[in-house]
Amino acid sequence: MDVHGQHRQGILGRAALSLLALLMGASAWGAGNNPFYLTTDRDEIKIMTYNVLNLFDNVHDEGKSDWTFLPINHPLKKECAKMRNPYYREACEQVDWTPDRIKLKLGQIKHAISFQGPLPDILAVEEIENANITRMLAQELGYKHFLITDSPDGRGIDVALLYNDDKIEYIEHEEIDATAALNYPGRNILRVHFRPRTGRILDVIGVYVNHWPAQMISPIKRVEAARVLARAIDTQTTKVGKDNYKVIALGDFNLTQVETPNAFHHVITNPYWQNALVDVQDYSEVRRSPYRYQMPPGSYWINGIDSWRRLDRFAVSQNLTDESGMHVVYDSFRIVGPAELTRSKSFSGRSSDFYATSMQVPFRANPMADSPKDAGYSDHLPIVMKIKFTANPNPKKPKQTGEED
Repeated sequence: MDVHGQHRQGILGRAALSLLALLMGASAWGAGNNPFYLTTDRDEIKIMTYNVLNLFDNVHDEGKSDWTFLPINHPLKKECAKMRNPYYREACEQVDWTPDRIKLKLGQIKHAISFQGPLPDILAVEEIENANITRMLAQELGYKHFLITDSPDGRGIDVALLYNDDKIEYIEHEEIDATAALNYPGRNILRVHFRPRTGRILDVIGVYVNHWPAQMISPIKRVEAARVLARAIDTQTTKVGKDNYKVIALGDFNLTQVETPNAFHHVITNPYWQNALVDVQDYSEVRRSPYRYQMPPGSYWINGIDSWRRLDRFAVSQNLTDESGMHVVYDSFRIVGPAELTRSKSFSGRSSDFYATSMQVPFRANPMADSPKDAGYSDHLPIVMKIKFTANPNPKKPKQTGEED
C-alpha cells in the first residue's frame, strides 16, 4: 500500500471511529438522559397502560353514538344536533374524521409510547373503539396480537390489550360484564392469562384491563366496579392457586386519592380482603425509587382544581412484591411525562414560593389538527413498569420512613 493509501485508510478509520462514538453517544443520550427510558433483560417484561383519548375509526358502529368521529359529509353527522351539551355538540358538528387524521392520531400514540424505550411486551389501551382501529394501532406499533372487548358502553369505547409473545405465552381470556352491578351499560373488564416462557412453569399472569365509570359519576359506581374486579380475582385465584397466580390490574380507574367511598382503599387494597392488591406507585414510593421525583405525581391533570390525580394505575397481587420469585421491579415504575407530551399551563395569583406559577400538563389530543405539532396526544399520560420472572439475586431491604436515600 502506498503512502496515499495509508493516509486514506487512516482518515477512513478515524471517520469510522468518530461515527461510532457519535452513535454510541446518541444511544447513551436516549437511555441515560431520559428518566422514562426502560430496557428489559431476557427474564423481564415491560407493561404499559395508556388512555389514548378517543381512538376511533371513521365507520359508524351500529348502536353506538360515534357521530363525532365520522367524516364531515357522513349522513349520520346530523345526529350531532341531538346532543344536549353545547360543547360536545359543536365539536361533533365540526370534527371531520378523515383517514389522514386517523393516521396522524396513530402516529402520535406511537410517538408517545416511544419515550419509554423499546416497545412494551404488553400494552393496555383505554378509549379505543373496535377491532378495526385496534388492528390499525397494532400494525402501527408493531404488535403481533391483540384482544378487545365489546362493551355495551353507549359511546362505543372499549379496552384492548396488545402484546407480543416472545417472552409470554397466551393461555385464555374473557370479558367481565359489570352492567348488572353498575345498573347501567359501562365498560367491560378484560381478563387475559399468560404464562412466562422463563421462570416457574406453574406461574400464571392474570392481566385485568379496566376503564371504570367516569369522575362525573358517583364514586359508589367505582366501588361496584371494584367489587366486580375483586370477585373475578377471587375466582381465578382459587382456580390457579394463590402462590401461582400473579395478578396485574391496570388501566384507567377514574379514581382520585381523596374521593369517598374510595374503591381502592375500601376494596382493592383493603387489607381485610384475602387477595388484596398493592398499588405499584405507592409501592415504588415506599421503596424509595430514585425516579419518583423525575416524573409527574399523577397521570391526569384536573383543570378547575388544578391538581394531579392518579387515575391510571397498576395494582398487583402481594406475591409480586416478593423478590424471591416473579416480582415487580419497584424502581421501574414510570409516569411517562416528557416535555413533548405536555404543554405549559400558567396560573394567575400565585406569588408564593411554595407554588409554581406554571406547570407542564398533558397535551390533550385535538381531533381537528392536521399536523403533529398541533395534534396533541391525550389528556392522560401513559404509565409503565417491569415484571421480572426470576428472583432478584440482590434484594434490597425497603428503607423505612425517615431514613436517608
